[in-house]
Amino acid sequence: MRNPRSDERTDPGADPMIYSRSVCQADSVDRKNRVARPPQQERSRKMVAKLLEAAGALFLERGYDKTTTNHIAERAGVSTGSLYQFFPDKAAMLVALQDEWVAKLHTGMDAALTDAGEDVPLEVIVDRVLNIHVTLNQEPPGLLGFLLVTLGPTDQVHSPTATATIGRVEELIALRGLPMPAERRQVVTQLAVHIVSAIYYLGGPGGPANTELMRQIRQALLAYLGPLERRRATSQAGIHAGA
Repeated sequence: MRNPRSDERTDPGADPMIYSRSVCQADSVDRKNRVARPPQQERSRKMVAKLLEAAGALFLERGYDKTTTNHIAERAGVSTGSLYQFFPDKAAMLVALQDEWVAKLHTGMDAALTDAGEDVPLEVIVDRVLNIHVTLNQEPPGLLGFLLVTLGPTDQVHSPTATATIGRVEELIALRGLPMPAERRQVVTQLAVHIVSAIYYLGGPGGPANTELMRQIRQALLAYLGPLERRRATSQAGIHAGA
């Protein structure tokens, strides 16, 4: 696997419809070196937004490996030189997209889970989480899925977007008062997130629009998390009975 810092005009072929967890695994440069130059003026911010929109669309259409900065600049309607004013390479654009969608996921999860305590049925919580994917994956279709399963630097186990999801779900499990040690909670969280990620591994970019797939994912989450919820209820009943 090539290093994303190498000449993007010699990218090897890749199937644009396959989400590969190893797309960027050859990137040995620290994430901080992928950070773009922050735009200072409104005009520059609009330029960056246009470039990232073009990059996201092309990563989905052509695949990361087959997309070059020339392609992105052409799609955005700007010169390659203008692109390089803000991004050193397409890997920096991937990092910027991941950061942008981490913020969107945080906002979506926070809004959906503000009252996700023990009194809210598990079915309601699961539906809220899945609806976040249905909503965000339309902006544009498939980009959230791509970012969830695409890694950045080599020292990552999960993509930054998936890591953001894991953190929020772990907070949710703690909020629900499920009785388990921290180490087990981390495992439960990651398994739950992997079940949700099957939306994209099985359904591709249109996964959230696949009604049957989403129904099966919902059932899988309830089957996995339901016994934990019932164990909590049983534990609480025992405490009340002994009081």
